Amino acid sequence: MVSATIASRQAGEADAIQRRLGALGDEFVPILVLRQIDAWLSRPAWLYQGAEFLLEAPDLPPSILLRHKVRILHNLLASHDLHALVDLFWRAMQWPMGRVGGLIAGYSPDLGTAVDALLDVARISNPHLGVADGVEAGTRRLQLQPRVDLGPVELVVALGFAFQMHRVLTSRAGPCPGHVELSFTWPGPEDPVRLPAPERAVLRFGTPSNTVAYPADWDRLRNPMHDPVLWEMGLRMARAEATKLREQSIVSQVRQAVARSLRDDQRPPSVREVAASLGKSIRSLERSLTEAGTMFRAIVEEERKQIAAAMLSEADRSIQEISDSLGFSDRTSFTRSFRTWFSVPPAAFRMQLAAGRRAF
Repeated sequence: MVSATIASRQAGEADAIQRRLGALGDEFVPILVLRQIDAWLSRPAWLYQGAEFLLEAPDLPPSILLRHKVRILHNLLASHDLHALVDLFWRAMQWPMGRVGGLIAGYSPDLGTAVDALLDVARISNPHLGVADGVEAGTRRLQLQPRVDLGPVELVVALGFAFQMHRVLTSRAGPCPGHVELSFTWPGPEDPVRLPAPERAVLRFGTPSNTVAYPADWDRLRNPMHDPVLWEMGLRMARAEATKLREQSIVSQVRQAVARSLRDDQRPPSVREVAASLGKSIRSLERSLTEAGTMFRAIVEEERKQIAAAMLSEADRSIQEISDSLGFSDRTSFTRSFRTWFSVPPAAFRMQLAAGRRAF
C-alpha cells in the first residue's frame, strides 16, 4: 500500500506537471502505446485516477487530452519500479504498431525513410515532444527533447519512444552488423540482470539524455516489402489523423475561451470574439467546428450547462446570481434553458443534489 504521505507527494507532483503544461494540456494526443499498456494491465482503476471518466467506455478512445495522458502516465510511474516499467514497455511494444505505423514501417522504400516519417508523425501528433536528429561518426542519434518539463513522467515517455523505435529498427536490420543503443537519463537498476534483454540492443542508464542510437548505414537498407501504394496510404492516413487531432484541439480551445468569458465577463463570447482570439476568421472557425462534429452555439450551451450544475451545488449562490453570471437576460430565460438541459427547474435540481448528499 502507498502511504498517505507518499500518495500526497505524488499527487502534488502530478499537479505541478499539469501546471507546467499550460495550454498544451488541452491538446489532443494519440494513445496507441497507452492502449497497449491498458490491455496488458487489464485496465486497473488506479491507472485512471484523475481521469476516471475513461473507465466508463468499453475501450479507450484513439486520442485524449494531453493532461489526462500525462496524469495516467504519472499513475503508472508511481505504481511500478524501474524493472517493472522496462519489462512492461518491452512486452507492450511487441504488439502490432497500429495501422499508420504498420504501413509506414512495413512498406517504406528504405529504413531511413521509415524513421523520418515516424519522427514526423511523432512531432505532429505530440505537441509537447521534440526529437533532435543527427548523424555523427557513423551513428544516427535520435534524442528525445520534451518541450515542457515532464519531471519523472519523462522516463515513461522515453521508454515508449525507445522501445517503439527499437522494434522498427531491428525488424528491418536483418543480418547487418551493429546494435541499437537505448540510453536513459535515470539511474540504472541495482540488478540489471533482471531487466529484459531486447534483441540487438544495449540499455544504458544515467546518461546525459534519452537517446536511441544505431548505425547510420542501416538507413540505406532497402525494403524488399516496399509497396508505393501502401506506403502512400500510410502517409495519407498519418496526415488525416494529424488533421483530426488539430480539429479536436480547436474544439478544446473554443471551450476554454467560452468558459473564460463566462467566468471573467459573466457572458458568453461571440463567435467573432473567439475567432479573433484564435487568429481565425469566423468562417474558418465555423468550418473547423463543423468538421469536428459540433457548432459554436452547441459549445456555448454545453459550457453553460456544466457551469450551472456546478454552481447549483454551492448552497451560498442564489439562482439569480447564477443566472446573471452565465449572461442570461433574466431568471426566466435561465430557468427555461435549465429545464431543457436537465428536465427540471434549477430549484428542484438543487434539492435533488442536497438529497443525494444527505443519503451519503
